[in-house]
Order: sequence, then structure tokens, then C-alpha cells
Amino acid sequence: GRDTEFYLRKGYTVVSVEANPQLVEKGREKFKSEIEKGQLTIIDKAISDSAGTIDFFIFENKDDWGTISPEWNRSLDSKVKTIKVETVTLSSLMQQYGTPYYMKIDIEGADVICLQSLLETKERPTYISVELLTPNNLGKGVNALDILCHLRVLGYNKFLVSDQSKNAHIT
Repeated sequence: GRDTEFYLRKGYTVVSVEANPQLVEKGREKFKSEIEKGQLTIIDKAISDSAGTIDFFIFENKDDWGTISPEWNRSLDSKVKTIKVETVTLSSLMQQYGTPYYMKIDIEGADVICLQSLLETKERPTYISVELLTPNNLGKGVNALDILCHLRVLGYNKFLVSDQSKNAHIT
């Protein structure tokens, strides 16, 4: 919810996708007013390449690292809870809510799914933010070059790469 709160404070309308039911509930409580005003929509599903259900992995010590990628374990922690969640495609969300001006993709190892989905759309966000990788995930199916190549194929040709760990103080 930190990113959601940041964009709501700036006055933006936000569509947030969160598969972890506990985080969805916290978000609905915290942003009740913004939801009622229509400034925020929370989609309680996981983004996938098809609609249906999928295993979702929640790391008990770091609940914001939930993922649909079983090999994605950023904390190298064995305390993982698996639940079933509904899925939605990015292209169907864009059909329903429109093309966003800015899209933040941060779905823990499954980010390429979003980029591949954008290949199916005529309109693309003006700006995209996407995680590349962390040292814990090297060799776990996450490839920064794949992500950059997808962005280039989608028509993005200017990139800003930043180490978000150096931005921890920004709120």
C-alpha cells in the first residue's frame, strides 16, 4: 500500500492489483475513503497469462513478496504458505479500466507476464516501472535482459535504471 498511498496523495486515480488476501483487506480498510470516492479500485487477484486460479506463495516473514513463481524466494526463507487465488490478465484489466498513464509492475518474478500481455494491446502506458532482479534471484528464471528486450519491442526506447534500495528514505 505504500505505492498506492503515494499516488493517491498526488491526486491520481489508482487501480491496484493484489493477490494476498490479507494485504487486500488491509488496503480496503486503510483506503476506505478513497475507494468510496472512486479514486482507488483494488483487484483481489493475481496477474497471470490466463484467467482462472493459480497457486500463490506468501512468505510469512515478508508478506509483500508474494508471488505466483514457486522458485522466487527473495529471502531464501523456507516459511512459505501456499494458497489458491483467482487470476486476471493485464489485457483484460486494461480493457475494463483503460490504458494507464503510468504502470508500476512489481509482481515478484512474474513481471515478464505483464510485458508479454502488453504485446496484445494497441495502446501502451506512457511510462512503465518494472523490477529487474535482485542478487538472490540470479538464475531463477528472472532475466533483466529479457525485461529490457520486451520493453524495447513494446516501443520504449529510453530507460532509467535505479537501485531502489538507495531510495529507501523517499516517501
